[in-house]
Amino acid sequence: MLKFAGIVLSLFLSFSMLNAQEMEIVDVTALTQLITGKDTKQMLVLTKDFVASERGAGLLNRLNACVESANNEQLSQSARKAQEYANGKSPADEADKYYDELIAYLDKDFAKGYMSRDEYKKQKAEIENRRKELKKELAKEMKQMSEMMGKVADIADRPKMKDNPKELLNDLIRYSVGGKTWRHATSMGKGIVMVSDGNALEYSWGVMNVIDTPIFPEQYQVYAWDADSELIILENDSQQRGLFRYDGTELIAFNDNEMWLDLGHPIVNTGKEFQALDHDGKLMFAYPEIRSFEKYWTVKGDNVKWGVVDNNGEVLVPIKYCGIFDADSNGKHYIGGFITSGSNDMDLYDPETWQMVGKRINQKVILK
Repeated sequence: MLKFAGIVLSLFLSFSMLNAQEMEIVDVTALTQLITGKDTKQMLVLTKDFVASERGAGLLNRLNACVESANNEQLSQSARKAQEYANGKSPADEADKYYDELIAYLDKDFAKGYMSRDEYKKQKAEIENRRKELKKELAKEMKQMSEMMGKVADIADRPKMKDNPKELLNDLIRYSVGGKTWRHATSMGKGIVMVSDGNALEYSWGVMNVIDTPIFPEQYQVYAWDADSELIILENDSQQRGLFRYDGTELIAFNDNEMWLDLGHPIVNTGKEFQALDHDGKLMFAYPEIRSFEKYWTVKGDNVKWGVVDNNGEVLVPIKYCGIFDADSNGKHYIGGFITSGSNDMDLYDPETWQMVGKRINQKVILK
């Protein structure tokens, strides 16, 4: 069992009680950017019950209104600029002034003999071409501005920001899991969320539940998780993996074996064999190689042949084939075992009864 400081769950709240309360991830990036002026993604983790409550719904509506007001103000500023252009403060006039000054400097250099006539003509032509291209681009912008001018009155009449953005964010944070914003947050189901500030190049994740109890500190990679089986595989800084329950119980300590989740079950590659484990981390079966196949498993035996087994390790398709694949014919689904290497011929099995029902020879299905 891992002994992280501050990880002990409250005794009066069983973990099963938390499963009914799910998380909702709320993106408050626009609000934090409004406050800080920095382009940094920020998420809040709230319970769905709070989001659905009168208080929560009211705060989130105010959040949206606050951001909309900020967007309206930006539009209003652009519209005012468009109005100024329409009143004669055209950027094209400023462009002409700039290029006229460039040509004036060019004229002086030519008059003083600093350049030949050919060089003078060449540079002057380049300046005029740049003037022409810029004014063409400005004409496009002016057209867009003129279209925006028609919205000036409408924008001006829109409601102004009622809330102080910083106070609103602080109010929301009061109800958030972890009591702060996170750069990354992902719901893992069953009232569990993984969070990260994302400050490091290879940012680390922490895992929390809805009562703000940290199950794992923010120092691991969450390599894999499965809400149905309530299993998590964590990876530490040494790239070792360990298997844990959603409540923090250690099932397999961090070690150097490769480990992942498949069909909701841990698969461990010990280097000598692949082990399929149950949800308690106990061995179900082991083979030289294991792969998921629909809701079953294809396994490779010591004879370097493949077959199909169930979660109990019971053999459903004999371990004697070069490969196991789906085989559909006339709307009927079969499991096919390739008989020899380099051939498309296969034995066909019914995935409901797991009885051999025929063969496919030269792409033709022959049933018993």
